[in-house]
Amino acid sequence: MFNSFFSDDALVRLSIFLVLFAVFGMWEIIAPRRKKSYPKSIRWVNNISISAINVIATRLLVPVTLAVVAGRAELSNIGLLNLIELPAALSIIIAVLLLDLAIYIQHVIFHKVHFL
Repeated sequence: MFNSFFSDDALVRLSIFLVLFAVFGMWEIIAPRRKKSYPKSIRWVNNISISAINVIATRLLVPVTLAVVAGRAELSNIGLLNLIELPAALSIIIAVLLLDLAIYIQHVIFHKVHFL
């Protein structure tokens, strides 16, 4: 049971989201940090809706787009890892690290640039 729960990535992510949403929701009710401008119910429904749209778009569009772009890059012999001859395992490790670095940089930029 325990192993099957943690093998399902979507279930783990959903569980973490729901637990954190409940914790922060209760925290907001108990100790609000600002005056409410909208009813909590409207704001929470809006935030959950945005999260749902984000999950659907991410789960459906991103993998397909990445596969198409990667396939075209390989066929056209473009891209950093197509320019140098490396073992496949090393190419995968470098690609994962570079993509992770790009996500981290995006995260930092979102915190630094106010309108993002």
